[in-house]
Amino acid sequence: MKFIEHLYVSKSIKNINRVIWKLKHNAGQIKIYITAISKHPTDQLDIYHCSVLQQKYFHKDKDFTIVAITDSHEGAVEFVQCLTEQCLKARGDCNLREYLLSDSFTGIIDDRG
Repeated sequence: MKFIEHLYVSKSIKNINRVIWKLKHNAGQIKIYITAISKHPTDQLDIYHCSVLQQKYFHKDKDFTIVAITDSHEGAVEFVQCLTEQCLKARGDCNLREYLLSDSFTGIIDDRG
């Protein structure tokens, strides 16, 4: 499991280092959702409740890349929507996977408040 350099974190999450530590150490968290780059070749992103990450598969997979940590499923969907809009504006397409892993991605600019 790894995290991209410009990890998106919901504003309501106060102690991100503690949340990341808990994700890495299989500690339970109730209101944490993660968005990750999909392993399926036809998909781009996957949204999971953090409890799914307690499966051994995710800890053995060194290429499992988390791009966002949010406090709700709705927050994760809003992140994907904002990311898609930003990607379309920056690249002219919606290849989120390439955009997130490129040098041109410097984080989400969310001006919705």
